[in-house]
Amino acid sequence: MLTDSLPWVTVQISDACTACSLCARFCPTAAIRWTTQTQTPATDAAAAQPVTTFDLNFIAADCVDCGICQAACPEDAITLPDSVNPAQIGRRQMQTLRQGHLGPCRICTIATDLAVRSTCHVCNMSLTKKRKRLKG
Repeated sequence: MLTDSLPWVTVQISDACTACSLCARFCPTAAIRWTTQTQTPATDAAAAQPVTTFDLNFIAADCVDCGICQAACPEDAITLPDSVNPAQIGRRQMQTLRQGHLGPCRICTIATDLAVRSTCHVCNMSLTKKRKRLKG
């Protein structure tokens, strides 16, 4: 099939994504793009806490299907399906893969998607190891 050699792929992000942004940081072509925006709510601005949102976007035409994003993801949240979406071929349109709000990890305070869990990936791994030792 002609499309087997084309680099335009579809990237899927599962709900396991904790918004660590490693996929975007390691993407050699910037096909995956990570942006954040911090805003203070307009109501009672003096007392309001800033809210940080994130967007994880993808431009299929920039992807070379190297799989680095998938390898970099500590949560195994990235899937690169074998099929090509013909509607994406040659299009430079940005597709939103995931959006959400960032908050501090309850242990180290690094930004993470609190909708997934209250700890970042590194702290979660540490807690898992400690639990295994206690069961030991």
